Amino acid sequence: MAAITTWLPFAARARVGPVPFAPGERAIHTAATADGAEVVATDRALYHRDLRLGWERIARATWEDGHGLVLTGWSPDVPPRTVLPLPAAAPLLALARERIAWTTLAITRVELGPHRTVRVSVRRSPGTGGLLWLVDGDPGPALDAALARLRADLLPWSPT
Repeated sequence: MAAITTWLPFAARARVGPVPFAPGERAIHTAATADGAEVVATDRALYHRDLRLGWERIARATWEDGHGLVLTGWSPDVPPRTVLPLPAAAPLLALARERIAWTTLAITRVELGPHRTVRVSVRRSPGTGGLLWLVDGDPGPALDAALARLRADLLPWSPT
């Protein structure tokens, strides 16, 4: 794992300290929260303290006056809601929305039966190019069958 390189100004590197970037990952923007903690946005993720939020695992980014940047998690391995108390929204909010949109390939609802639907999102994983299938709903045999059908519809050239 590499530390922050010259993509960040020296003063920002001193405040943040070493961030375990993946090989080839690069910092795009830095900001400081109200309590002085550094936020680093890279081409693949957002870093805040010991938290790494991959863009492909964030559902949306919004701004709440009085609170700051709010990131809504999509997958169970990230917090459902992360609030970064930033003084201004403009650059980081726009960057977060752009990176989230770049990872999003498809979002759809899948009917599993009467009165039962799940939300499925197909995301591009930055840096690897792999696909990440995120499902908001209860797992089970009906879901497995529905996802197999959806995968066949969306990716007819891939094996199921």
